[in-house]
Amino acid sequence: MSKKHIITFGYQDYAVDSLAAATSAITLLAKLTPVRYVTEGDSDGWHYTPDERQHQREREVSLKMNQPFRDAAKEKKPKPLALPKPKRGSIMCICEKSHVAPKETCPHCGRAFAESHNRTHGSDIESKPQLRLL
Repeated sequence: MSKKHIITFGYQDYAVDSLAAATSAITLLAKLTPVRYVTEGDSDGWHYTPDERQHQREREVSLKMNQPFRDAAKEKKPKPLALPKPKRGSIMCICEKSHVAPKETCPHCGRAFAESHNRTHGSDIESKPQLRLL
């Protein structure tokens, strides 16, 4: 946290680093005259005139020296979404939606690793021949 000089002009506050900059800003703001744009009548006759409608508070300029100042927090960049890397030794499941590691089941369809492995590498286990309907 740092210390800065705070200039209050009307209802707005401004932070300044150096006292020289603060005094020059205050002298400039003190010389300003509030005006309003008069658009009555012909467009050639439109002009600016001093605005007496503003409240005294809006013209007030004040200086608070060595006030605690904290910079705004930096915006955090959102992390890109990414799928996790497939585990070592995993293969693509029969459903072709995700990878299956040995001794696990597919997170998408629930099939065992052996079913997908048999599809790509054949089965070493002899199984009974299945009856087929013709």
